[in-house]
Amino acid sequence: MSRCRYAVLIVVAVLALAALACGGSGSSSRSPTATPSLSPVTYRGNGDDVVDVSAITGKAYTKAKLTHRGERNFIVRPSKADGAEMVTLVNEIGVYDGTVTWDRRAASLAVRADGAWTITVSR
Repeated sequence: MSRCRYAVLIVVAVLALAALACGGSGSSSRSPTATPSLSPVTYRGNGDDVVDVSAITGKAYTKAKLTHRGERNFIVRPSKADGAEMVTLVNEIGVYDGTVTWDRRAASLAVRADGAWTITVSR
């Protein structure tokens, strides 16, 4: 073998050993850190209710799709954990189907409705 071939083999061997030493073999005990995905969360009800949404407070949700199948007022008012009211999400009369911006500080939702409703929070 020529000197160049020996040099190439030595370089390849050194790189392979370096990869093994750095955990580059697929047998590393370190696991990759996955970015958590946020699945949509849906709340359902019929009539007036106060919904606890504290399980998703602070998470990276950005919008809420709301539906109402009643004939009268449909009002959804979020509140922070300290009870402070936030900007009303919806204040409509009758059937409603729309998407609004979600404020991640919400800890509860006061829903006023006379029919079935859904609130789906997503990214």
